[in-house]
Amino acid sequence: MTDDEIPLPRAQQTELDRRLATFETDRAPGVFWEDLKARLAGVTDERRKR
Repeated sequence: MTDDEIPLPRAQQTELDRRLATFETDRAPGVFWEDLKARLAGVTDERRKR
C-alpha cells in the first residue's frame, strides 16, 4: 500500500495537514539536533561546576 491508499479519519488528516503547513512555515527558528545537544551539554556542565 502507498501512503495515499491508507485511509485516515478526517481529524487525523486535518492535524497532519496543519503540522505539515507549520513545518514548512516555521523552519527558520528551528535548530539542528547537534547544536541543541551541545547547548544542553553546556548547561549541564555549568550546573555541575556550581
